[in-house]
Amino acid sequence: LGVLVYFSPCAFPILPGYISYYINLAQREDELMESGKLDKKMPPHYALGGLAALGQLTFFGIIAIIVFGLGSLIDLSGILHYFALAVAILLIVLGAFMLTGGTAHLLGFVQKLVDKYSTTEMDEKFTPKRNMYLWGIGYSAASIDCTAAAVIPFIGYLALIGGVATWTGLGGLMLSVSLLMITVTTIVGLGQQQFITVLRRSTGLIKATGAWMMMMAGIGLTFYLTQPELIASWLV
Repeated sequence: LGVLVYFSPCAFPILPGYISYYINLAQREDELMESGKLDKKMPPHYALGGLAALGQLTFFGIIAIIVFGLGSLIDLSGILHYFALAVAILLIVLGAFMLTGGTAHLLGFVQKLVDKYSTTEMDEKFTPKRNMYLWGIGYSAASIDCTAAAVIPFIGYLALIGGVATWTGLGGLMLSVSLLMITVTTIVGLGQQQFITVLRRSTGLIKATGAWMMMMAGIGLTFYLTQPELIASWLV
């Protein structure tokens, strides 16, 4: 699910251009420092990725707190099976929606907040570190526009399960998107324009692959939840 969130068609197309913008700023850091707009040198590529990843962790941490809080107020343990089935069906529907090029703007207000507190080269002070952190939050919010129907019920499902599974599931989701952000940022930084071009050319394939993976996961989970006797006979 973390991989699907990261390569969400709602957010991924803007990733190469945004990262390349900040990487290319390193070539002008002396100019920016001389003008007083930049206090220190631009951080290395992996640090930029780490700051964006921290923003992602913040966003998903807030989502988890909200869902866990609702779970403590509402007892859904009696309908756990149906809740899981709803998640499976949503995965199928969402995957089909993504295949048709559909998108949403459920959390557009988050991007407005990010834009409000970010700075540009035209401002008196330019804050690339803060911008990358805020952009990580905005990127996650944009991703959720395509995957909210899978992510939020999934976190709710983890809250209902309880125990170690809750924390390993949530940790896996947060760790996957963070590592992907750091890795892609570093690779883009090292590969410069060549890798950015590859990413842009692959956007369509990434969209389609993510959509089909989501649909197949939903179909598999639906089968698992609705045919327990058949599954049990295979395991015997």
